[in-house]
Formats: sequence, C-alpha cells, structure tokens
Amino acid sequence: MANQSKSHPILCASFNQDNSCFVIGTRDGFKIFDCDTGRLLYERVIGAFVIAEMLYSSNLLAIVGAGEQPSLSPRRLCLFNTTTGTALRELNFLTSILAVRINRKRLVLILLEKTFIYDINTLEIKDTIDTVPNSKERVG
Repeated sequence: MANQSKSHPILCASFNQDNSCFVIGTRDGFKIFDCDTGRLLYERVIGAFVIAEMLYSSNLLAIVGAGEQPSLSPRRLCLFNTTTGTALRELNFLTSILAVRINRKRLVLILLEKTFIYDINTLEIKDTIDTVPNSKERVG
C-alpha cells in the first residue's frame, strides 16, 4: 500500500456539494469515489491535476492541470463531462488558477490578483474582482 501511494501521490481532493462523492487528482489523472461505499465510480488517466471540483452528483467536473504536459496547464480550466469523457469547454488565463468553486448557478475562479465569477450555464462573465496578491500557491 505504501508503494502505491508513492507512485500515485494525491495532488488535490474535494467533496461534491452534497458530500455523496469525492474526487482526487493525482499525477496520473483523477478519480471519483462514492463517499458511502468508497467504491471507485470513475477514473481518467490523462495526466496530473492540481484542482478537481465536482458539481453535485452530476457528470460535470472543473479540472486544472499541474502543468506537467502542455495540454494540462495550471492556467487552463477544463469543464469535463464524465459521461462522454470529453472537455465541454476550456478557459485560459494569463496566470495560474489557484482555486475553483462551482455550484448550480456560478463558477468562481481565483487567480493571483483576480477573481472571476461566471454563469455556469452560459460561461458569461458576471463579475471580475481585483484582489491583493494571494500569497498562497494553492487555495482551498
């Protein structure tokens, strides 16, 4: 077991909003587990992820890569559909994404000196908030 954790270190972990599932990001990809049974519900091996947020018990994930591959930049948010196994939409930024929060109405992205608030259905920007520089490398 100790060997396995070294080869697949967890880079991030989060619960969905109703705490029925949790998602982890590793050097190899991401995994979704059922909280009641611990059963693996979904796994995707496509590279390292430092942020993975699940929208309730839906098929929608907001994921951010660790930057170990050009397609998985820490400056790119991917809205990923677990049913189809494809990216629904990608948003690119000038600086790394430090945190993501998602609910049925909004998608919030925290960057070094800005916070972006989007409508989750249209991805229309609702607000942009300038902030003082966030001193932490990762938030949340």
